[in-house]
Amino acid sequence: MTPVGRPVLVVRPEPAASTTVALLGRDGVPAIACPPSVIVPNDPMPIPPADAEAVVLTSARAAEVLGDALAMHRVYCVGDRTAAAAREAGASSVVSADGDGAALIALLRQAPETRLFHARGAHAAVDLAAALHGAGKRIETGIVYTAVAEDRLPAPARDALAAGRVGVIAVWSVRGAELFVAALGREAPASQAVARAAHGVAISLAVREPLAAAIDRVAVANAPTGPAMITAVIAAVSTV
Repeated sequence: MTPVGRPVLVVRPEPAASTTVALLGRDGVPAIACPPSVIVPNDPMPIPPADAEAVVLTSARAAEVLGDALAMHRVYCVGDRTAAAAREAGASSVVSADGDGAALIALLRQAPETRLFHARGAHAAVDLAAALHGAGKRIETGIVYTAVAEDRLPAPARDALAAGRVGVIAVWSVRGAELFVAALGREAPASQAVARAAHGVAISLAVREPLAAAIDRVAVANAPTGPAMITAVIAAVSTV
């Protein structure tokens, strides 16, 4: 287990970052929330059109900002965390692909609904309209929030890096990896060296690619899910 004082940096937006810090804490793993961006709901907020037969969500943040607008629709979600956020927002008919973008696309190809509303952030890893072209689906996209990049890493993360107290850096999205690497580049060379020597953990191969620019050793979770990431982080912690 990571010695006390060498925490895991959890690179994902709030409130998910703090939730992950708490989950790791239950296993005795110290961690620091390191959100690379701030989620800003769009105004005016796009909502599902009246003729939409289902809503598609590729992030929990979309569910959180849409809220009650999900209540009257079937909702297809990329994974279980997004599905849980949709239910908490008021959706009663929720289907999870329990995976990544490819799993969601496969699920939507089999779905009976043809008119879909994809609620997403301004920066999306999955182009559903392109992926489902020719599959008999009509997809309207609504950008419901923007992940606004932070200029610098959060102070607790900067302090931990400056003190050489980071053992593992865990990243949940391509956008998060890109923003983390960019912000890290504004830190002192000594802090960058600490990050490079840390163990990286990425939720997917796509996330590993940008993260590898700043960290020499990056493991990939066995599946693109929250539980698999926690398992991978704890495994990385045991090697530090």
